[in-house]
Amino acid sequence: MIRAASSHTAPAGYGYLFAALLVAALLHSAGFDGYWIGDDFGNIHQFQTWSDQNNLWSGLLQKMTEGNTPAGAFLRPSTQLVRGISWILVGPEYAGWFAVSWLLHLANTWLIMTLVLKLASPSDSRTSAAAALAGLLFAVSPLVSEGVYWIAAGGDAGVTLLTLVALHAWFGRYTLAVPLLFLAALGFKESAGVLPLQLALLLFVPRDDGYERHRYWAVGLCFLLLAVWFALRSQLFGDAWSIYRQSEPAGLLQVLRSLPEWWQGLAGSMPLLASLYALFLSTGVAFGLVCAVKNGRLRLFGALLLASAGMLTATFLNLGEWLAS
Repeated sequence: MIRAASSHTAPAGYGYLFAALLVAALLHSAGFDGYWIGDDFGNIHQFQTWSDQNNLWSGLLQKMTEGNTPAGAFLRPSTQLVRGISWILVGPEYAGWFAVSWLLHLANTWLIMTLVLKLASPSDSRTSAAAALAGLLFAVSPLVSEGVYWIAAGGDAGVTLLTLVALHAWFGRYTLAVPLLFLAALGFKESAGVLPLQLALLLFVPRDDGYERHRYWAVGLCFLLLAVWFALRSQLFGDAWSIYRQSEPAGLLQVLRSLPEWWQGLAGSMPLLASLYALFLSTGVAFGLVCAVKNGRLRLFGALLLASAGMLTATFLNLGEWLAS
């Protein structure tokens, strides 16, 4: 059993966290001088058309409830709602939309750092330094940055925010709020659907805090909501699972063969920095394993690592390969 850290223990070294947050903010501040790309133009044109026809809210409501596009099968009402509010507040000004993505990214970075503090016991300056490094690993990841700079991918930040808040609730006293957070996260992006499976893994790591029965209820309700969501997708799109239309499912070998091209597409412009990041990340995982064994947290480490692997597996199954784009 894992004994929860006392809520009255003030973690030392919060300065590390603020320093990491400042670095993240500065690194991404260049985006305020950015510009629309790709699918952004279609979204902006749609909002402009609705505004010109004086039916912004009716058009937005239709988009939130139908959610279909020729290229795929999307049902993302939370994402559409945030876009609608952004349009009302700033119109077609990219910097205003980017500000929302920028703030969400910083909020997610902070949630990751404070989650590390919540899981670690006792809290001291070393824990805060580790939390700051975890936040930086997330903040500067090229995989995450797409959802910061590319407005059309803003649902990534939204689903990350709500699932991280759900994890905070899971490890705290508000466990029964997790299903509501999960439902809202599903409205941002379909990838939230893996959260119940990830939480089920964490059930194998009981915490001595009196909320374990609530966690079983929370996971059960999340799976029930997921079943309803799959049924709704089947009704709307004729397919509960697929997000992007594929001619035929890909096999595991095809997925593995696509990895080198995907890595080249991701890191080709800055191979040295990308390699250093990959080394930094793998070293952090290895060091975490050593610390987990030393401190008797191996089950928790394994559960969190498998939960991360589950997200990768879901990506494989849905896309069929790692796309170089």
